[in-house]
Amino acid sequence: MSEGSFEMCLPVLSLFITFGESHSRLLIDWASSSREGRDVVLRLVTTILAASSCHAQFPTQETISEMPFGFWYILQDDIIACEPEQYQQCVALFGPIYTALVNAMLHKSMYDPNDPNDGE
Repeated sequence: MSEGSFEMCLPVLSLFITFGESHSRLLIDWASSSREGRDVVLRLVTTILAASSCHAQFPTQETISEMPFGFWYILQDDIIACEPEQYQQCVALFGPIYTALVNAMLHKSMYDPNDPNDGE
């Protein structure tokens, strides 16, 4: 993704996103049960965040950033459904990631002031 070859990333990102969507509750349980689990889950979620916030303009330069939308909603719903103690752990763990996601989406929604074609 750092090289701008978004099409090359599609198969792997699709695998990660599909796994996250299918097993978000397992990810939450794993992240809140052990340090090793938390580290692995954070690596996966950070990779999905990188897809959401890739450094290209949507939809003119890339379309990969829309793929994880379902994952973020499913993870959010599963976090909200947690018991209070686990919910607090999830807020502490995933809160900064959701903040980074919001910031990335805000950035992607802005026009580039140096591009004369934007806004036309």
